[in-house]
Amino acid sequence: MKRSALFHLHQRAGAKFAERHGWEMPLSFTLPESEASQVRERTGLTDLSYRTKFDTRAEPERPFCCLGRDHYLVTGEPPFDPPSRSTDVTSVYGDLFLAGPRSKAVLSKLTSLNLSDITLPNLYCAQASVAYVRTSDQFPGFIFWSAGSMANPCGTPSPMPVRSFISNHSD
Repeated sequence: MKRSALFHLHQRAGAKFAERHGWEMPLSFTLPESEASQVRERTGLTDLSYRTKFDTRAEPERPFCCLGRDHYLVTGEPPFDPPSRSTDVTSVYGDLFLAGPRSKAVLSKLTSLNLSDITLPNLYCAQASVAYVRTSDQFPGFIFWSAGSMANPCGTPSPMPVRSFISNHSD
């Protein structure tokens, strides 16, 4: 069974684990009702590293993050068919989901990236390190910001508040 790069951190924090598509992932840390309330009122972080991730240079049909001109990251619940001419990068990147009304304020404390609406507009993706996790050109980390559900610069709507794709590798 596969494990997220954060498995041992989850384990030390007292997570209860469950299998998700061949990955041992945290199910909860406290009572689910308590965790849901925390996310509604403040913020919460979920490890979605089990989700399939494909890097492609051809504009995909399914929802995606635009990483640059003619460069896309497609993610989704496994299993799904890969986009044409793509590379499976599922084991290269972790996938963290930060949600709640204070998510942007929390993220601003975890990265040096300028999170203003001008430099990181709604539904846009930028390369950065998060929580001091080192990244490199070979194994970059990306932050995808969404304040709602509008068309992104590449044209596809997405309801994700904050997604962070962190390299599972270090230099």
